[in-house]
Amino acid sequence: MNNFSNSLINLQILRKVCEELSIPYEVKDDFGNFVEVKKDGKSFFFVHCNTPFNNDGSKFVAKDKEFSYTIFGKSLHMPQTKGYLDPNVDEKYSIFTKHKSHKEIIEDIESNFKYPMIIKMNAGSQGRNTFLCKKTRDVKRALKNIFNKKNKNYDYIANVQEFINIQKEYRAIWFMGQIVFVYEKVCEVKRENISPLHNDGAKAVLVEDEKVFSEIKSFLSQTEHLKDFEYLGLDIVIDENNQIRLLEINSHPGFSYFIRDSGEDEIVGLYRKMLENLK
Repeated sequence: MNNFSNSLINLQILRKVCEELSIPYEVKDDFGNFVEVKKDGKSFFFVHCNTPFNNDGSKFVAKDKEFSYTIFGKSLHMPQTKGYLDPNVDEKYSIFTKHKSHKEIIEDIESNFKYPMIIKMNAGSQGRNTFLCKKTRDVKRALKNIFNKKNKNYDYIANVQEFINIQKEYRAIWFMGQIVFVYEKVCEVKRENISPLHNDGAKAVLVEDEKVFSEIKSFLSQTEHLKDFEYLGLDIVIDENNQIRLLEINSHPGFSYFIRDSGEDEIVGLYRKMLENLK
């Protein structure tokens, strides 16, 4: 399922809850990807998977993986992350370039990271332009793909991330100061895609084990910065040493896989909370 599917499903649930709560709304486009919700004389816009929650700065931090690491990496156990700007970026951004060539970037990467490592586009999702790199030639290939301006998935920033041998992976949904629910990304087959739910047979399974839920809640309580965000999807993993780690954050999570595998009740509940908190 792609971002378009996530968008449609998210907004279908939103409209359903609006109707249940008798809250007026209007679909503003031909495809159902733009919904205006009207409450207490105000308009609130839900566009694709984006909601009225989180300010612009918070959304940018969530989108930028290096910035997320800067904010959360000191208080939560996260994989080391560093961003690299395309040496051939548009001239107006050239003052920010630290490395003049792919060769210089590779030298810096290899001086700061051990193999294997993960290299991914900064603005990507669903495993797009994400590479597991085991040697120098893999890094060359990753940079060539991410910095290819002719590719629709071009990104001017490539993020390098410490590799984690993941035993289990979860998504925790954070809204208005609390974890609403958690689901596990279960992938029992060999992964062809680093993003677990994009492999055949993978499932998004609601976590009902209170011990697991409490452990994740306790882990996230170690940071004060979550209070600066109103709405997030947090990817949390258990590594080979059974340590909990925060992998990354997302300010506009999609729920198509979760609804497919675990039903829509939790998502309906989430949107009820959202509509109740519109001010």
